[in-house]
Amino acid sequence: MGTFSVKVTIVNPLHPDRSVTVDCLVDTGAAYSQLPRSVLASIGIEPFDERRFVMADGRHGTCQVGKADFLVNGRQTPSLVVFGDEAAPPLIGAMTLEGLGLGVDPLSRRLVPIDLPLV
Repeated sequence: MGTFSVKVTIVNPLHPDRSVTVDCLVDTGAAYSQLPRSVLASIGIEPFDERRFVMADGRHGTCQVGKADFLVNGRQTPSLVVFGDEAAPPLIGAMTLEGLGLGVDPLSRRLVPIDLPLV
């Protein structure tokens, strides 16, 4: 399929007037969305918990998580977001995409509306 990026507006749900738009790599292999800590801090999003994760290379680690609203292609959803390292690329993961009701069209490398399973 290859990779592609989309413009994503991240909104602080406690202060909706604070937002930032970033290019996020679409990563359906990642369950969660991840943004550099500085991006989240710039709009006042703070971590509320630490969770254990399995990294892409198989290592286990603990990362802080927060809550953010994600706005893509006119659709908005609340989602958990992982506070990532500054060097890590911003990612929009599968759980956020599902919340947005968007899936990947691998041929055109874009996000498209999908029907979500209710059961």
